[in-house]
Amino acid sequence: SGRNVSFDWLLGIGILLTALIVAYIKVRSTNHSAWIPTFFFMTGINIVEIIGVLQIGVDSATVFIVIPLMACNAFQILMLNRILKPISA
Repeated sequence: SGRNVSFDWLLGIGILLTALIVAYIKVRSTNHSAWIPTFFFMTGINIVEIIGVLQIGVDSATVFIVIPLMACNAFQILMLNRILKPISA
């Protein structure tokens, strides 16, 4: 097939770095117990969502779908604690 192996490595490293950065920001805005769930969401869930894009086999299409997907998921996980603030009685 015409897949570029170096692109696949860059994609994997990009997902890993994004997950680490988002998990770090989440821990700074909440507490240390948020590290593992945030890292899992940003790696595991994003990879599951990206599988369909990888089947296309076009690197440029993958970039145009993966970047907004990662940005939306990062925004979602970082805003979750603000949306679900406990209501003080």
